Amino acid sequence: MILEAGNLEEARAAILKNAGRKIILKNPSGSHSYAGLLYIKEMFAAARAEFSEEKLENAFDAEDNAAVAIAALKGGFKKIFFCGNAEIKKKIVDIAKQFNAKVI
Repeated sequence: MILEAGNLEEARAAILKNAGRKIILKNPSGSHSYAGLLYIKEMFAAARAEFSEEKLENAFDAEDNAAVAIAALKGGFKKIFFCGNAEIKKKIVDIAKQFNAKVI
């Protein structure tokens, strides 16, 4: 189940509501522009630490922005949502392999 969370309170609520299920938390579209990669990464880390017993993963939503997708890979994200051009996505997938990451 993919759930969106823009802050730790939203992440907590989503996790508690779906306890026991496999959850993938993702940031809201466009949040990289106002929250930044580090805030999003730390929010996901705090949620994983608080709910370590849950089946919890995170994925960064880069939308169609290749530069943001690559920055997220360099920032340590292991799952990236990218909905841009197919040719560009192939290149990002190749780059993601170097980071042992996955582009969805």
